[in-house]
Amino acid sequence: MSRESLEHQADRAEALAAQTADAEVKQNLLDAAREYRSRLKSEPFEPKPEWDLPKEIS
Repeated sequence: MSRESLEHQADRAEALAAQTADAEVKQNLLDAAREYRSRLKSEPFEPKPEWDLPKEIS
C-alpha cells in the first residue's frame, strides 16, 4: 500500500470505531488503525514522483 493509502485506511478505521457501539468491533478497528500507523513508521516508501505517466504509457 502507498503511504497515502495507509493514512487513509487508518483514518477510516478510527472514524468507524468512533461511530460503532460494539466494543469488540471498536477494538478491532482501533487495532487495525494502530497497525496501519505502525506500518507508516516502519516501512520505507519511495518518494512520489513529481509527475505522473499518462495511462497509455504506464
